[in-house]
Amino acid sequence: MNNINKIKAWYRLVEQKSFGNLTIHKILDDLGDPEEYIGVKNEIWDNISYVKDEIKSFLQKDIDPPLWNSVMHYLENTPYFHFISFLDAEYPQQLKDIYQPPLYITAIGDTSLFERLACCNIIGIVGTRKPTQYGRVVTEKIVCSLVLNDFVICSGLALGIDAIAHKKTVDLGGVTIAVLACGLDKIYPPQNRDLLYKIKEKGLIISENLPCLPFEKFHFPQRNRIIAALSKAVCVIEGTLLSGSLITAKFALDQGKEIYALPGDILRPEAQGPNSLIAKGAKMILTPEDIVADFNIDYSAQVITKKIELTTEEKNLYEIIKKYSPDIHLDQLVVETEKSIGDISALLFTMEMKDAIRQTENCRYTVNL
Repeated sequence: MNNINKIKAWYRLVEQKSFGNLTIHKILDDLGDPEEYIGVKNEIWDNISYVKDEIKSFLQKDIDPPLWNSVMHYLENTPYFHFISFLDAEYPQQLKDIYQPPLYITAIGDTSLFERLACCNIIGIVGTRKPTQYGRVVTEKIVCSLVLNDFVICSGLALGIDAIAHKKTVDLGGVTIAVLACGLDKIYPPQNRDLLYKIKEKGLIISENLPCLPFEKFHFPQRNRIIAALSKAVCVIEGTLLSGSLITAKFALDQGKEIYALPGDILRPEAQGPNSLIAKGAKMILTPEDIVADFNIDYSAQVITKKIELTTEEKNLYEIIKKYSPDIHLDQLVVETEKSIGDISALLFTMEMKDAIRQTENCRYTVNL
């Protein structure tokens, strides 16, 4: 059962509009646990000169903060919800080390991950909500190389690159951390509902916002600083110069983290962000294994290969598909093999059933990882 009084005290302190993050951290340094002096009379406030007397008086009254009934109902009916304050022992050190760290975080899923965060190789993967097919395929390949080497993938559960990174991790049986901009009671975007439920089973979903409260646009960049803080390095796949991906990269740079970026077509707007990062010194991703190699892990020794029995014709077709990155159209396969569309389609169908290849979009095919 969640400690309702504790959560209420922290919520009231954070909800006080006259306080900024820095002021609240100063109050915590001077007074300690808010449960001792929020909603209850305590002479300890007499020692604080930088808070107005009327605010001190208000904070010592037992008053419900906005939407508290809804918040409390959620807390009472969600036993798997975890509230971790800045003063709690399990609060991640990675977040304490950043400028204006979250005053508390909320979580659902495998919260034992909090105890292992410091020793995990966590990579943040971010990018555009409207990725190209090239971006989709390379994201999956990068995630595959990372997950097979026990890396944890962290992202923001947005549409596009975020969702692709989370989903591929889940499909491979890996561990992923989703950082939300909204409270944990909401599923945003709603298209990721099923994915969120899958992440809860083995991964972790966190937010610095309480459930049942409205969320604002500024919550998205706030969310990005948490992704950067938890990650040992951030990988930017695609994004414009004004995208949230570059905001995450900036936070990571400010925190002294390594930045990886996927080079792209200079004529495409979604390549401008990563290309600009590379021009400023970010590491260029030339192979899916680059990040693993930088962490001094022998990737070749870790790769798990699937045993798929293919006929000679299927093997030849597989090699042709593999040659073309990120995918190849059915019409091009007909040209390359000099076979009829019917014959090629039959081979493709059988190979899909064997899980050797998959169709990406518009009659295009790529090999499975």
